[in-house]
Amino acid sequence: MHSKKNNTMKKSSLYIIGISVTTVILFFIFFPIKNNLGSPPERTDDEQFEKITDRIDKYGLITPKNFTLDEYLNKGPFSAHTDEEKKEIEKDFLKLSKVEQQKCLSILFALQPYREYIGFNIHITSGYRSIRHELNQKRSGHSFHTRYGVDLRCNTKEKTLQLAEFLRKNWIGGYKYYENLGIIHIDLGPHRNW
Repeated sequence: MHSKKNNTMKKSSLYIIGISVTTVILFFIFFPIKNNLGSPPERTDDEQFEKITDRIDKYGLITPKNFTLDEYLNKGPFSAHTDEEKKEIEKDFLKLSKVEQQKCLSILFALQPYREYIGFNIHITSGYRSIRHELNQKRSGHSFHTRYGVDLRCNTKEKTLQLAEFLRKNWIGGYKYYENLGIIHIDLGPHRNW
């Protein structure tokens, strides 16, 4: 009898805690805290749409503000790929469904807040690589570059080292700094450093 009363009290306590947490969340949704700078002006739906459409590329894909589809497809100025490889990789990428293409770009969205925090340019040296490209390079074809991986560098060796250290401590997925090449690999696989 006594244990039933304790269980009922525990359930009641959890119920009350749940209601309290929900109330607090709803309060902050409807009455957000204003920072010292005041709230930003409300955006209209048209302004929100314009902000997003500014980031839609020629294939109808959305990219974050500091990275482009061309960079991801290895066509940026810091690309480590030959012109022939770039054409082959883009052709293979375009064979993917729009959903798969947009999923591949999730690595760029994951990287965007790190770029904003660090405050200097990050360049993609190798982004998407098709399975066919990987196999042609005598690799296994299981690289995260076929889905959610990129290699990076910055304008200078010092900034690349700074970025490498920052990502080593903070990146959410796979990380490797190739010191001999001066590039950083990151991916959205399990958290690991090697």
